[in-house]
Order: sequence, then structure tokens, then C-alpha cells
Amino acid sequence: MILRGSEPTWAEAKRQLGESTFIKQLMNFDKDNISDRVLKKIGSYCSQSDFQPDIIGRVSGAAKSLCMWVRAMEVYGRVYRVVEPKKQRLNAAMSQFKEKQDALADAKAKLAEIEAKMAELKQQYDEKLAQKEELKRKAEYTELMLELATKLMSGLAGEKERWQETVKVSESILSIYLEEYEETPWEALKYLIAGISYGGHVTDDWDRRLLMTYVSDLFQDQVLSVPFYKLYLL
Repeated sequence: MILRGSEPTWAEAKRQLGESTFIKQLMNFDKDNISDRVLKKIGSYCSQSDFQPDIIGRVSGAAKSLCMWVRAMEVYGRVYRVVEPKKQRLNAAMSQFKEKQDALADAKAKLAEIEAKMAELKQQYDEKLAQKEELKRKAEYTELMLELATKLMSGLAGEKERWQETVKVSESILSIYLEEYEETPWEALKYLIAGISYGGHVTDDWDRRLLMTYVSDLFQDQVLSVPFYKLYLL
């Protein structure tokens, strides 16, 4: 009766025992919220030597069952007061642990995102570095081509002067030749110009010696009859 908040009298006990839902009420009893006052009071009964199931069972089997139930509630109440704070601390720790797990999962997700971004940036860096090396190679190649072009232009400038000189010589020879012949023997003229042109690839002294030898041969073969001294003046 004390556990159910009723007066601990025989009349009240008989009334509740007569209820059809009495057993169900005992099974659904809110044992987690037994007050300290009630727990202390039933503890005083449980500490009595004659409040034992075996002793009470000698009088009534139903009373024995109620005695066992009361003692069980008293033990549960005492243990609950020891265990419940630990249970609450455990729940708090589990809650914190879950928060830490969630935070760790978020950190791992962010780390994976950062690693993916770093991999992307590294790939871009490698591509840019490859492009830089390619541009450097092209720049070096272009610089080399410019240097070669400069040398070629310089060489062509000298070649231009040489060809201009060759043209002057050819024109002089041609004018001398035309002074002597009314009709030009083109075969002889062709050989003469070819000798002058291709002979220009050697030194000036050798060029002049080659020309004189070539012209002398033409005179001997009677291909040319231009006075030799006129050619020699060239």
C-alpha cells in the first residue's frame, strides 16, 4: 500500500486486492520513480526479521507473493539510485561520443574534399609545368631559328654582293663579246656565263685563274675570237 501511495490499513489492502486489475497494476508499477521517503519507509519493513516470504507464506500464499514483490521493489530502488547516475553519465558520454563521431565524419569528409582539390590542383600544376617546359622548348627553338636566320641573312647579304659583282663581270664580258660579233653564238656564250657563275664559289684569285683558263680554251677551239687582253682587263 505504501508503494502505491495508499494508507497501510487492512481495509485498504482488501479493497485493492479485490480489484480485477491489481496484478496488472503491479506489473506496470513505475519502479523508476520511487521517492526517497517511500523507499526509506519500505526499507524499514524489509529490515524486520518477520517480513520474510517464507514466514509470511505460512499464513498466506498471496501475502507471500506481495512480500516478495515489495522486497524486490525495495532492492530495485536502492540499486537504481546507484546505477541511474552511472547510467546518466554513460548516456551523456555516449551522446558526446556520437557528437565526436559525427564531427570526425565531417572532418573526414572535408579532408577527402581537400585531398581531391589538392589532387586537382596538382594535376593543373603538372599540366602548367608541362606547358611551361613546352613553351621554353619552343622559345629556345625559336631563338635558335632566329639566330640561324640572322646568320643566313648575313650570308645572303654577302652572297648578294658577290652576285652583283658576278653580274657586273658578266655584263662586261658580254659587252666585249658583242662588240666583236654581230651575231652572238649562244652556245659559246652559255658556257662562258656558266663558267663565270659557278666559278664564283671559289676565291677571287682562283676564280680569275679559272676564267682565264676557260676563255683560253674557247679561243683555242675557235669558239671565241675576242682579244684576250680585253677579257684580262676584267
